[in-house]
Amino acid sequence: MSMDSQQALQQALHYLESGTPERCVQWCDKILAGNPDLIQALYLRGCAKFQTGDIEQSISDLKIVHGNHPEHLHAAYYFGRSLRAAGRLEAALAPLQAALGESKLELQARYELASCLSRLRRRPEAIDHYQAILKHQPGNAQVAANLASLLERENRLDEAEQWTGKALLMNPASETAVMTRATLDRRSGKFTQAAQRLR
Repeated sequence: MSMDSQQALQQALHYLESGTPERCVQWCDKILAGNPDLIQALYLRGCAKFQTGDIEQSISDLKIVHGNHPEHLHAAYYFGRSLRAAGRLEAALAPLQAALGESKLELQARYELASCLSRLRRRPEAIDHYQAILKHQPGNAQVAANLASLLERENRLDEAEQWTGKALLMNPASETAVMTRATLDRRSGKFTQAAQRLR
């Protein structure tokens, strides 16, 4: 790789990390015009395209990176995340599963996996991922609320009650937790409380 390409990649990375993904895309386009197979440029553009909302282009770039370099676990994670955002949930599972091998990405990858699995109605697997996240982040109110909601749907009502309580202590305004508490109230015959919560 030429010195110019190396500097251009550094510039593209700078724009991606400083929150101006449009500029990152412009630099990557320049690099790829002269070197269309440069994996680093495809990777950076794929990440930047996700941030600009161009999910299909993000998938297209990251698919090439992941296909050629399955050991590049950051690419696997961002590829899986883009597939999940596009609603291609089954396809997202394998790259996200691969990303669990990178400790820095483990919790984010578990969260994305849990999101996919819960939408695919594979709730017991999603529950396992949320529980694993909470071992590392016991104060994560969103994960606690999501877990409570899935436990209720799986009829594990005592556990659902416990996690709903924890989620509401951490964030009393959590819509997911309030809805789960209302559902639990309704299921145990506390119709007045359920109605108040839903209001």
